[in-house]
Amino acid sequence: MTGILNALAKPLDDVDIEIEQDIAHLAMAVARQLIRRELKTSPDEVIASVREALAALPAAAREVRVSVHPDDASLIRSHLGESHAASSWQLLDDPLVSRGGCLIQTEHSRIDASVETRLARVVGAVLGGQRLADEKPESENIAMDQAKAVDGD
Repeated sequence: MTGILNALAKPLDDVDIEIEQDIAHLAMAVARQLIRRELKTSPDEVIASVREALAALPAAAREVRVSVHPDDASLIRSHLGESHAASSWQLLDDPLVSRGGCLIQTEHSRIDASVETRLARVVGAVLGGQRLADEKPESENIAMDQAKAVDGD
């Protein structure tokens, strides 16, 4: 009987996984549209994104190359002006980088701060954390319930 019930539940598990993936794709599509809209209304977010990614580099990083979308590059250059010429990093136009993101490379480091990667990390953290909670072995869930019952007494 247990085998039959498990076999009946399996298709539902597959549907849950498909729905979860569809929701993640939808959330990413909505987030991309919101990011595009935000970039049009507040282009300073591009500069903030690049600064945040640069801050993640080790202090001794040399030969820093920052690749951004050409539209973002012109925005950054106009914002930074002459101060960029004396900076310790080089700004590169890369049409393959989506607006709002950047790729940073040094001789020893690589930071992918593209919009897609940042969104994937957020979705992965949310869904991955939930998946881990859902996939705990039954014995672990029982042990957790027993510990709660002992603490509650």
